[in-house]
Amino acid sequence: MGNSTSLEKHLVVFDFDCTLTTKHYYHYINDYKYFRTKDQWKSEVLEFRRDELIHTLNTRTINEEHKNILINEFFGGEERFNLLVSGINKLRQQGCTIIIASRGKKSEIENLLYCIEQSNLFNKIFDREMDKTKLILTNITNGDYKAIYYMDDDSREHEKLLDIILETPIHESSNIFFLC
Repeated sequence: MGNSTSLEKHLVVFDFDCTLTTKHYYHYINDYKYFRTKDQWKSEVLEFRRDELIHTLNTRTINEEHKNILINEFFGGEERFNLLVSGINKLRQQGCTIIIASRGKKSEIENLLYCIEQSNLFNKIFDREMDKTKLILTNITNGDYKAIYYMDDDSREHEKLLDIILETPIHESSNIFFLC
């Protein structure tokens, strides 16, 4: 007996920085000077505890205090984080494939997910080594998915993909939805 609400053959693609997270995690790790120029992202906790947080992330240490800081500072607090995790888990339980496509570094994303005890939340993580547009386009043209939902805070990413899609033969069973 089939489940009428099954989301098998549905793919959800999340950008990481400022889509799943509320801040540019990549810049915090790799370009702190740039990260600090963003007024809305000023945080004494991230400023004064950066070295120990980076150590926790790099050594994949589960530290409850640091876990709470990372959730509060990068995921908008416990309530948003719990809603995000719950929603993704519900999609996965319905058979949906959930991936991250980021311009960041896979190892750094994996370290953060490990330290907040969510390393198994996503089916796969793609980073700067795999162009987002190519990744999504491949899945649209081969017909492996009935629907693809692409979530990215940067509308330029949507425009870039849409320009290519308009010039590409799409598999008749594929639909794509852009969400900002």
